[in-house]
Amino acid sequence: TTTTIMAKMHVLLVLLVVITSAVSSAPPNVVFVVIDDLRPQLNLAYGQNQTLTPFIDKLASESLVFDRAYCQLAVCAPSRNSFMTGRRPDTVKAWNFIDHFREKGIGDTWTPLPEFFKKNGYVTLGGGKTYHPNLPPDYDEPRSWTQEMPYFPLKKESCPDGATYCPLNKPDSEFYDNQLANNTISAMTLAVKEGKPFFVGSGFRRPHLPWRFPQRFFAEYPDSSTFKVALHQTAPSGMPDIAFTRTAFTSVKIDGKKYSDWGPHTPLPHNVQQKLRHGYYSAVSWVDSQVGRLMNALEELNVVNNTIVVLFADHG
Repeated sequence: TTTTIMAKMHVLLVLLVVITSAVSSAPPNVVFVVIDDLRPQLNLAYGQNQTLTPFIDKLASESLVFDRAYCQLAVCAPSRNSFMTGRRPDTVKAWNFIDHFREKGIGDTWTPLPEFFKKNGYVTLGGGKTYHPNLPPDYDEPRSWTQEMPYFPLKKESCPDGATYCPLNKPDSEFYDNQLANNTISAMTLAVKEGKPFFVGSGFRRPHLPWRFPQRFFAEYPDSSTFKVALHQTAPSGMPDIAFTRTAFTSVKIDGKKYSDWGPHTPLPHNVQQKLRHGYYSAVSWVDSQVGRLMNALEELNVVNNTIVVLFADHG
């Protein structure tokens, strides 16, 4: 089944909406949206109804949805070095958070995706986590980006007291993904005024840990006790040790309590699993709202009929 394929192979969400005008001869614009650590656990795209994502659902309804898109490596930096250059990790020589494709003798002469558009007359502007921060250095600026605006760098955020997730009663403007959406809209607006086709990259931070989001998205969901837990609570019998790692979840902290003693054969308590799902779903809904702002901006700029929107995750 599609669900099994997703679970076993870390299928990326890739939504490609080609809404180019049949009568337009102008080169299409491209909005390249990368969502950090997003699972393909979506409604219209993949038939899973846990998350509330009305804007991504709308995009999916107008899009070509890929059911079999595979992750090159299941960590951020190697995956991004790979998909931004169109080369396999073994070619890029980046398997960790140390190496990058611009190292001498590897890809110092390569043309990655934004630079390709730049070389072909596009305005190329970006922000957030498109390239992994510092891998390559400075988000490959200025080689990949045309400099009408500086690249908008990723800003890390944390939850109070080191919590794994935190619904916060703060204005949207105090959350990085809102600031990134603002910058992306400004970049698209500037490019339209330039009168040139544009490639705008926008790399959202959530739902990467920690799950920090406005309180109202947490409140959209029922009490966490209603959420299902994983069907398979432990690893398969005979699974090799190398197949399991918990680099993201070395420990979990919820309601002031820290959980560290868990692993492939020692699951977290069910109520903790349910609370984690509540936090993750809320973070996805928060990012969905910002994706909606980008789509609305394309309508307001009157370029939606000549714009390709690509939405996907780095590794899920």
